[in-house]
Amino acid sequence: MIKYPLYAVLSLLVVFASCKSHKKHLRDKSNSDTLSVAMPIINQSAEVNNPYYNTNFQLNLFQDSVTFYGFNSTNKWELKIVNNQTLLFTHDGETIEFKHEKLFQTQDASIVKYYSTKLVDSLSNKAGKNSITITVSEEKYLDLSSSIYVPFSVRIELQNSQRSVVYSGGGFYLAEPTIHDIWVLDSINTEKIEVKKFPQGLPTLEFKLEGGSLSGFSGCNYLNTDFYKVRNEIQFGDMALTMKSCMDVTGESDFITLLNKKRYSYTLKNGQLILVHRDKSKLAFRKVD
Repeated sequence: MIKYPLYAVLSLLVVFASCKSHKKHLRDKSNSDTLSVAMPIINQSAEVNNPYYNTNFQLNLFQDSVTFYGFNSTNKWELKIVNNQTLLFTHDGETIEFKHEKLFQTQDASIVKYYSTKLVDSLSNKAGKNSITITVSEEKYLDLSSSIYVPFSVRIELQNSQRSVVYSGGGFYLAEPTIHDIWVLDSINTEKIEVKKFPQGLPTLEFKLEGGSLSGFSGCNYLNTDFYKVRNEIQFGDMALTMKSCMDVTGESDFITLLNKKRYSYTLKNGQLILVHRDKSKLAFRKVD
């Protein structure tokens, strides 16, 4: 595992603290508006017990270079894919380690399969496992212990010459912690945003690691949705919007259309978030200071 120095850990935590005042400002402004789509109410204690809603847990995974995490809280197993190279499966106190060998992916990335016959280590190897096949499907999985959904369903098959054992559960890809911030729209298709199209303020997005929640301002209305990472892409959910009408805001409709239920490859660099769609659409955001 890669170990990070203390200053690196502290810098990740600063990411969250730096934008608290901006977050409060956005929440205070939007509290009086009514959302056109009701957002689900989730038990706060259940969130903490679900890895997808536990920010500190995700930070620890990211620091250990985990790119995908799978689990079943009821059957008490967990899967860690580290740097897309190592497959670690833990169950009944035993961790089995495979070296990642093959990757199969559908064109739309809705199903990804990891496969390996390269057993690296097992505490007892009592099961005599010869291969592992991990299938990650873009289908929500309900974690029964918290009654909360996570973005992906996971199927793990451990096999030897005599039999195979199958485990099922859910999981998620780890997003970079630096995305957990407020971002203001800077350009669309490399063209700088014209302020006259957004006289009430430029659109902003606020990403949160816990539960993949996303809120923001579209130039006139406030929005809420979710997002999740799909390998090196971001999938945006169906957006809920307040119902305010602003005749002077001519750019809002295009902004919402570009994001609603769309998938983008993304890069985070030098305080910029760059989103690129398969149709070549490109949006650039800059971090709010």
